[in-house]
Amino acid sequence: MKKCLLIIFFALLAVGFLSVFSISTSFLYHCPVVVDSAIFQFVGKKWAEGYIPYVDVWELKGPIIFLVNALGYWICNSKIGVLVLQTLFLLVSLFACYKFFRMEYSERNAIGLAVFMLVVLAILTEGGNSVEEYTLPFLIISFYFLYKWTKGLKPHAQKPHAPRYAWIYGATFAICLLTRLTNALGLTAAVACVSIYLAWTRQWKNLFGNVLAFIGGFLLVLLPFAIYFYAKGSLYEMWYGTVLYNLENIRHPSLQIDSFYSLAAFVKLCANSLFLLITAILVILFNRERRLAGVMWLCASFFLLLWYVNSNGFVHYGILSIPFYIIGFNELRLLKASGGKTIGAASLAMSYAFLLFVAVCFCYKSYQIYQMPKDQSAELQPYKAMIANIPEVDRDAIVMYDCLPYVYLYLDVMPCYPYFCLQDNMMSRGASLRHRIVDKFSSGEAKWIIVNNRYIINPDISTILQEQYVLAERTESLTLLKKKQER
Repeated sequence: MKKCLLIIFFALLAVGFLSVFSISTSFLYHCPVVVDSAIFQFVGKKWAEGYIPYVDVWELKGPIIFLVNALGYWICNSKIGVLVLQTLFLLVSLFACYKFFRMEYSERNAIGLAVFMLVVLAILTEGGNSVEEYTLPFLIISFYFLYKWTKGLKPHAQKPHAPRYAWIYGATFAICLLTRLTNALGLTAAVACVSIYLAWTRQWKNLFGNVLAFIGGFLLVLLPFAIYFYAKGSLYEMWYGTVLYNLENIRHPSLQIDSFYSLAAFVKLCANSLFLLITAILVILFNRERRLAGVMWLCASFFLLLWYVNSNGFVHYGILSIPFYIIGFNELRLLKASGGKTIGAASLAMSYAFLLFVAVCFCYKSYQIYQMPKDQSAELQPYKAMIANIPEVDRDAIVMYDCLPYVYLYLDVMPCYPYFCLQDNMMSRGASLRHRIVDKFSSGEAKWIIVNNRYIINPDISTILQEQYVLAERTESLTLLKKKQER
């Protein structure tokens, strides 16, 4: 009975949280301008209607995020279906977080810290419906079993690792691969530490069993997607959008902090990883019983932090490090119990400093949400007026160039090219995709093209537009081009 009440409590919290902070899917906001979520919803909606991701509509994420959105639109043909699925995922994350904290804290404190996870999540959420939200419950569960394995781990004693845990890691790794490969970076570092330990202690049979279990979990998630896209004749296109283009798009170190705002965003992004990194160092130095665990947490937090720095990542990437918040507080609890007064005071100071930082950021984020317009449909009016000038018979031969994706979603326009938005941005990241987009636009299949005047058009595309299209209408923000009639 108590467990059921707790689940209901967490479910109500999840609904309330998402209603306020998941701007792109909440019923409280009308036509919100959120780029990533609009892409995911649009591709998912079209998948639910029978179109094929990566073939009919292209995006550089893995298919899981599109599947979640497709299921949401299949449930009730609106963003509310996506919100329902978000609630289920967040409910699992909350309950897993609670179980994780219960390993070291009383029930009351574990519930309180699990609820505070929503505060941490709030400062990292940028519109909602992000790939990180859907990988979070699997990452928390995976790190829960990693943490459980480290209990009683001794430096010079052999401790086998249960293959059933490795099966979960493999499934989680596949889920991360099929959303964005780098989502698994922290988990991969931790699992590598387990493998090195098993090899170092010569537990070869156990290591082999774990490898097989990991592969089994990985294939269980991967194969259904591979089989589906193979059956649709688009397996390569799926791999290109999920992995190959992103490998081509790997950024060189590009940390850019040129204002207080960018500094604050970077600190929020890295806060959980830095928190665990410092905690892990303290554990290695002052808690001999947990030293090997400290090394594992050091590696996991360091490599994720390194990626954050090198990628100059968005704030919502920090959602991936929420398991570090849980591990950090658990380890500080153990450190406080095992150390002297000085270490105990340092542990408390770190805990309160982290909580205070998150609370301050949460207050500012709440103020931003409060100030945000609840109806942003005015952004669509120039597009709506321009599309109204296109003959009804040509509405299936439209594409927009460098326009934002929410226009397609809210006005229910199906582009005639798979590369349907932010084309210049995508072309600047990889030569192979640039060739694909140029070839598609040179085909001349689109009878009408709406161009965003705010951006400088790629020279190759500009040449195609000048040669094959004539000006039909121009406003301050948009240009409507019509295909020249063939002689």
